[in-house]
Amino acid sequence: MNLRKLLHSLLGRPSWDNSCRRRGMLSLVKKVTIVAASLLFLVMTAMPANNAEQLVFSTSGSFMTLSDNSIASSTPFGFWIWCAFHPSSSSTPVTYQSAQVCQGSMYFYALGVPEHVVSAFLTKENPEGVYHLEVFGFKSPEQSAPDFACFLTNQTLKSGPTNTVDVGCTFFNPELGGGTGSAVVTNAVVKDTGP
Repeated sequence: MNLRKLLHSLLGRPSWDNSCRRRGMLSLVKKVTIVAASLLFLVMTAMPANNAEQLVFSTSGSFMTLSDNSIASSTPFGFWIWCAFHPSSSSTPVTYQSAQVCQGSMYFYALGVPEHVVSAFLTKENPEGVYHLEVFGFKSPEQSAPDFACFLTNQTLKSGPTNTVDVGCTFFNPELGGGTGSAVVTNAVVKDTGP
């Protein structure tokens, strides 16, 4: 009997294979990995949310009724608008987030091309989960006066394109035909994220 076989027999390990040792080491590595991953998960879920609250209003394929418009009595329209609503608690200094900046696009097919929309300090929440946005449309950034102004208010806050949003617009630019427009959109996405 050689020295190796003697030591293995004294320690109670079979001398014919080292796979037991490898299996023991592997299961130790697996255990350490599982414990480390579990601790990381617990730390991540215990940390408070430091995200800014953001809003997205979006729809396509809706119709708006127009009043006193020289171009059309109704128009297909749609919108995609993103807003920074409440700042993150870790944002220092707080800039556009506290200004409730919104931007995006609205289009009115019968009246012309899509236009960029913007606003600041005009987003409100009342009651909880019901948001009121006011945006202004511009064809170009050089314009000093907007082509139109619209308000959007969600009646529901559900997942998917199943939300109802009231929309009202006033068209200032004569190229858009003037007048006003209103719609109740029932296929909108309204997404509220953040703290």
